[in-house]
Amino acid sequence: MKYVAVLVEGRVAVELDQPTFADALSAVGLSLNHIDHGMVRPGVGIAVYEFGLYVPAKRQRFFSIDRKLYAGTALLYGVDARGETVDLASDSVAVRFYADLPEIERAIARGQIDRPVFAAGGEVLWRWPEPRPDLDAAIERMAGAINDLRRLVIDGDTIIAKH
Repeated sequence: MKYVAVLVEGRVAVELDQPTFADALSAVGLSLNHIDHGMVRPGVGIAVYEFGLYVPAKRQRFFSIDRKLYAGTALLYGVDARGETVDLASDSVAVRFYADLPEIERAIARGQIDRPVFAAGGEVLWRWPEPRPDLDAAIERMAGAINDLRRLVIDGDTIIAKH
């Protein structure tokens, strides 16, 4: 299966051919037990270290795809209409790497990428590059927002609203 490895230390995105998803994760140094999955866009999935954006910015490396900021090494994979993992060509996604925090802040200020946030009920609970939030308090606030059927936004891409 063909994947794309986003290697932040080398500032390169390269094609990776591995027999399984677990093998591909291992090849780039990610653990199956400590990743988050997301969709970059229809047809392209991503796996990253689950707490990468909470690592202090001065100790982390970053990249973006489209308007979204990601932290650390990542594995990109193709996803078909049925949700099955399929081959992904290395030229199917443009990856932009950042040298430092000021470069990221400039990209955010220019509207090139969005600042990652964690919000519930219209209240921002965390915004990058702040330290990791108190997760118990955040969960309590999220539960309240869900119970009130108000808007819930996690990193700008999940919304639960009253219909």
